[in-house]
Amino acid sequence: MIDLVFGVHLYQPPNQDKVILEKITRESYLPLIEVILSSCEKTLLVVDITRSAIELLEKSNTGQEFLKKFNEALEIGRVSLVNTAAYHPILPLIPEEEIARQVKLNEEKLFRMFHQKPVGVFPPEMALDFKTIKVLSKMEYQWVITDDVPFSYIYGSVPFNWIPKQDEIAVFLRSNFWSNRIAFNSINGQGFVKNLENDLMSWFGNQDGYLIIWMDWETFGHHKKGFIESFINPFFDKVAESENIHLVSPEYLLKKYPKKEIDIPPGSWSTSASNFRDKNYWPLWNNPDNQFHQLWWELANIILEIKRSIKNEKTLMVFDKALYSCQTWQYSMGNKSLAIRGLKYFREIASLKEVISLNGKASQIINDITDELEKLCQ
Repeated sequence: MIDLVFGVHLYQPPNQDKVILEKITRESYLPLIEVILSSCEKTLLVVDITRSAIELLEKSNTGQEFLKKFNEALEIGRVSLVNTAAYHPILPLIPEEEIARQVKLNEEKLFRMFHQKPVGVFPPEMALDFKTIKVLSKMEYQWVITDDVPFSYIYGSVPFNWIPKQDEIAVFLRSNFWSNRIAFNSINGQGFVKNLENDLMSWFGNQDGYLIIWMDWETFGHHKKGFIESFINPFFDKVAESENIHLVSPEYLLKKYPKKEIDIPPGSWSTSASNFRDKNYWPLWNNPDNQFHQLWWELANIILEIKRSIKNEKTLMVFDKALYSCQTWQYSMGNKSLAIRGLKYFREIASLKEVISLNGKASQIINDITDELEKLCQ
């Protein structure tokens, strides 16, 4: 038996354009959740969803329609809910107290919206290190997930019939190979299931085993037009017919497979084997050879230090949003006009009365470094 986790990540930056969000919701969010609701009872979609996305979706009629249908899918057991970080920072790159705050903020929003408290965490970009593992373990989460490339680089293979564990928390490994076959290829859902069955049953032999695939929700219908019709529908139809594949939640795997203590290497779902070898664990967000990244993190660390003295919750939310990961990622992708959009949060922080009263010099430094970052985006 193949126990398959099919996961999707639903995130939007806190300053996403309303027109773009509406387009994504109509092309991807609504069509996919409608498929889930109309599918057979064997269907299960595992979803992590960020607070930043929910707050934006709540402001439009289309977004509210999606959230209502999403909740319906949760109530009938077609969706399994996973927590993440509220405004999508790269968790290994921020202090422990900030990791806990971002995860807690998201947890609170999910509970208010859907009346559920997930037991697992999807770290943004699957960026994970021991510090993050330790924080999540202290918060009493049962599991977290990262990509399998760094693990495979260190240990030579990945497990299929046992679950890695570190500091009393299970660490699932997302299959980079099988996930990217979906995300970056034009592949039919029925053919994918056939290939999955053949390859995994050969790998697993006569044993039961598991596989985890996970990608951005927007892959289906937005990034890849027509992919709900060509992949999602035939995928779920074929899985429903299969006697060899069982769609499950990560919690199901925790109950079925033994756990083994082992050190988890740092990395993300964009960390290649060569990145890992060079200790460039966060290549798209904090690359030592990227001038924008290095200057951005110099500024971010100043912001984080000031934040320790801020008490007002409304003010803290500006700081929370300021470190969303798209800024450095977009610069890595060459999208400078999108990278620069997030700098408005730094300008806002520099102008806050609380910040000026705490340290007027720091306020000027924030503006000066923001000027330099803007020049790099021109």
